Amino acid sequence: MELTASAGRNVLLRDDGSWRYQDGSEKGKPVPKDAAGPMADLALERKIERITNCRLVRSLSNNLPYEIRQIVSYFSVYRANGVLHETQSAALHSIRPTDRTETTIDFSRVTCDDFARVQATGGNRCEMGELLKFSEASGQCVTRIRSVPTALARSNK
Repeated sequence: MELTASAGRNVLLRDDGSWRYQDGSEKGKPVPKDAAGPMADLALERKIERITNCRLVRSLSNNLPYEIRQIVSYFSVYRANGVLHETQSAALHSIRPTDRTETTIDFSRVTCDDFARVQATGGNRCEMGELLKFSEASGQCVTRIRSVPTALARSNK
């Protein structure tokens, strides 16, 4: 998965739980999965066709040992030719450990078959564990969320 931190730096998150900054700086050196600990899982659950619109249903499963009090992400859909069609925001609140919640996001003037990729960005500021939305730890929220692969569409963060 790829995501953009609030400072504009690109972060690559791997399925094995490691991550690094895309610019290759030493500060973002890969972190082994066992050092990263538990993560929350973000997944694309369903695509629902709505005439000329598409509704996406995304889930977040909190596998962390603390509540995710708040996190706001942006979800973008891209057409097969790589062109960004639309971006929508989705806020999640009060997800207790072991809980799972679903969020629906409606994209207008695009059918579900018209897009090839969904990308989650943002989420750089949150309230979870020791992280507060105004703390210095910008970008740390997204390192605690893993994107679960799906056959519905290419999805990354």
